[in-house]
Amino acid sequence: MQRHSRQLLLAALSVVFHAASYQVQADEPHAREFSWHASEVTGLAFVPNGTRLISTSLRDDRISTIVPGAEALSSIGNAGAELTGARSHAVAVSPDGTQVAIAGFQATTVYDLNTRREQWQMSTTHDDYSPPFVIALAFSPDGQKLATSGSSSRVGGPHGYKGGLISIRDAASGDELLRIDNLSHTAGSIAYSPDGKLLVAGTYGAGGELPEPGELRLWDASSGELKCVWKAKDAVRAGENHAAFHEISFSPDSRVIAIASSDGPVRLWDVAAENVASELKGHSPGTNRVVFHPNGRILASAGRDRTIRLWDVQSTQQIASFKFESPKINALRFSPDGNILAAGGGNFLRDGEVRMWNIQELTSR
Repeated sequence: MQRHSRQLLLAALSVVFHAASYQVQADEPHAREFSWHASEVTGLAFVPNGTRLISTSLRDDRISTIVPGAEALSSIGNAGAELTGARSHAVAVSPDGTQVAIAGFQATTVYDLNTRREQWQMSTTHDDYSPPFVIALAFSPDGQKLATSGSSSRVGGPHGYKGGLISIRDAASGDELLRIDNLSHTAGSIAYSPDGKLLVAGTYGAGGELPEPGELRLWDASSGELKCVWKAKDAVRAGENHAAFHEISFSPDSRVIAIASSDGPVRLWDVAAENVASELKGHSPGTNRVVFHPNGRILASAGRDRTIRLWDVQSTQQIASFKFESPKINALRFSPDGNILAAGGGNFLRDGEVRMWNIQELTSR
């Protein structure tokens, strides 16, 4: 068990930045770039006080603390340990900053962020799951629950593909409180509303001869009652883009859900009206990631065109657009104070990249 836990912790490949000291230099107006990951970065999460950023990747050989400019290393687990070959898919930090959850290839594990010790683990090697197991994680706003979403070989729709599986667990003990397994497709994203009232998941949909559109599903966060199912399209023809929902993000006031989808535009979904209020068009061919700024007035999106774009939410106008050099952008996060935008991605097992931008400089151009 100890060896397995060590492997899973190493699979997290967590790299911690002291982001509070970060400033964009005059000779580097667009970004600070960090390339210490040996493989594609899969997830990013700031700690609540904004001084550190935890990143996960598909493969690496150490877990370290990085101070930009100095590159000082300190252990978050077992620094310099051997590569395990396991993969991590997502990371989330509890609202009080005491816990970090990491979704790996074989298990989702929750650690004490201060002691780096494992608190509990949910195995994803049994028959309930099928690769890539847990894809997304979300702590409830009060920190008492952890929601995981992904896929299951035991659940599927008429397309015959893997279905979605969501598990709600006690964040302290890991005990399962609620299981939602009636999703017909993989749930690749999940989020709690900031007011704690709603739980929302986005699905990938399905292609092939029996295509289905991506869906947005909302539940009452307390009871688990399904409140709404909204589909990207009424119907999808074979070969047509089925609008897979890659990521969702709640506005700080819980009124709007931003949806990143494979068919291009970012959709701003009105929670009260239960429909799309507006679309932000610019990415081509599709959008991978989306996240609201803490002030709720700015939205950041990342696309398959290797660009990151900033939007004015009220006017739906683009504020800025800039390139991300790596082929894939898998993670996009604002710092808690909103001063920094961090993005992570890379090129599968060849290299990984994290970049950080000064938002004030970007929005003042």
